[in-house]
Amino acid sequence: MKRKKGIILGVTLMMFLTIAVLGTTIMAIVMSKARQTNDLEKRTQAYFFARSGVEIAIQYLIDKPSENDSQNKIWILHGNLPAPGGNSDFSISEKTREGEWYSNVRNALEEFRNDEGNGEEVVTAVWQEAEKLNILSLGTASDVTRVVSYMGRYTIPETVFPFALYATGSITAKGASTIIGKIGTPDINNVSGIDDENIIVVEEGMNYEYPEFKESPFDETSPVTINPAVISSDGYYKGITGSITIKTDPTDPDSMRVGIDNLSNVSSIVIEGTGKVELYVDDLLSPKGVINWDGDPGKLSIYYHHTVTKENEKDVGTIDLSAFKMSGTLFIYGEHDLDLKKTPVITFGTSNDSGFKLNGLMVVDGVYKIYARGGDHGNNVATIICAPDSTVDFGGNAEFYGGFVVKSFESKGTAVLSRRIESAENPIGIIIDTMSS
Repeated sequence: MKRKKGIILGVTLMMFLTIAVLGTTIMAIVMSKARQTNDLEKRTQAYFFARSGVEIAIQYLIDKPSENDSQNKIWILHGNLPAPGGNSDFSISEKTREGEWYSNVRNALEEFRNDEGNGEEVVTAVWQEAEKLNILSLGTASDVTRVVSYMGRYTIPETVFPFALYATGSITAKGASTIIGKIGTPDINNVSGIDDENIIVVEEGMNYEYPEFKESPFDETSPVTINPAVISSDGYYKGITGSITIKTDPTDPDSMRVGIDNLSNVSSIVIEGTGKVELYVDDLLSPKGVINWDGDPGKLSIYYHHTVTKENEKDVGTIDLSAFKMSGTLFIYGEHDLDLKKTPVITFGTSNDSGFKLNGLMVVDGVYKIYARGGDHGNNVATIICAPDSTVDFGGNAEFYGGFVVKSFESKGTAVLSRRIESAENPIGIIIDTMSS
C-alpha cells in the first residue's frame, strides 16, 4: 500500500512539474508577444510623430517666409503634438550651418533632442541648400525614435500657391465630393456646398506669374531625324516609339530644345545630365508614357500650341491626358475661334484605371472644359493646374492631390480634391514657385 502511495505521489509531482513548465512557457510567449505588440505600437506612433514634424515644418515655411531666406541657417522646430482639439505649442531654435550642423545634421539633431529637446515627441530640422529644401524629422514615442526625411526643390514660401482651389466664378460641391484645403474666391456668394470656414475671399484677385508660353523654333524646313534612341542635341525628331533618352550638356547654360511630332507611341523619356530641356510637341491629343517622372521637375518644360477653328473643330479631338505621367511644367496654348459650337476639351481620366499624373505645374492658356474622372491623379505629388479661363468638371471617384486656378469648378460623386501632402515618407517635390497672391 505504501508503495502505491509513493507512485501516486510521484506521478502527481510530475504532473505539477509539467503544468508549471507549460505555464512558464506560455507566459513567456504571451509576454514576448505583448512586448512585440508594444514595440510595434511605439514604432508606429513614433513614425507618425516624425511625419507630423515634416508637415508642421512645411506649414512653418509657408506662414513665416521672412524668417527663412538664408542658406546659412537651420531652424529647429520641437515640441509635443496637441491632444484632439488642442493647439500645438512648438518652440523654434535657430542654428548656424557650421560644424556638425553642416556636415552631419542627423547626429546634430539627435544631440539636440537629447539635450535641449529631451522628452519631446517631435524634433525637426529645416534648411535650404542651393535650390533644395531639406527637412529631417525625429519622432519619439517612449524609448523608440523613427526618422522621416524630405527633400524637394526650394520655393520662396510666399509664392507657393496656398489654395486647393481658386475660381473667379462659381464653385459648387455636390453629393459626397470633398475639397480639403483653402478655397479662394472674389465673392463668397459664388460658392455653394462648402463650409464657410474653408473659404477665403481674395478681394484683389490672384496674380498669375507663370512663365510665358514659347512657340516652337522648328518648322517645315527644319532637318528631321527619324526615331532616335538617344537625343543629345537640339533638333526636330519624328516617329519616336518606345523609350528614349535625352542627354543634356551640363556646361551649356541654355536649355536643350527638342521638337517631336507626337508622344502617342512614346513609352518613356529619361533626361540625363543636369541641363534643362524644352520639348515642343506638334500633337498632344493622346500622349502616353512616363516622361521624366523620377527626375527633377525643374528640368523639363513641354509646349503645345493647340489651334481650333470652325473648319476643323469636328476633327480636332480631345486632349486626352489620361495615360500621361510626367514631372515638369506642361504648357497648353489654345488658339480658338470665338464662335465654336463646342468648347474644346481636356480630360484627365475617364475610369478607375486611368488618371493623369503631373508632378509640377500645368498652364492652360485658353478656354477649355476640363474633365477629371476616376483614378488616382497623383497621390504624394505636388500638382497645380493653372487654367484661369477654363471650367472644371470634377467627378466620379477621382482623387486629385494639388490645386486648381480656374474660372469655375464643380465637384460631384465621391471625388476628392486635396491640397495637403498625404505622405511625407517619400514625397516627390514641391516646385510651384511661379505663382503669387
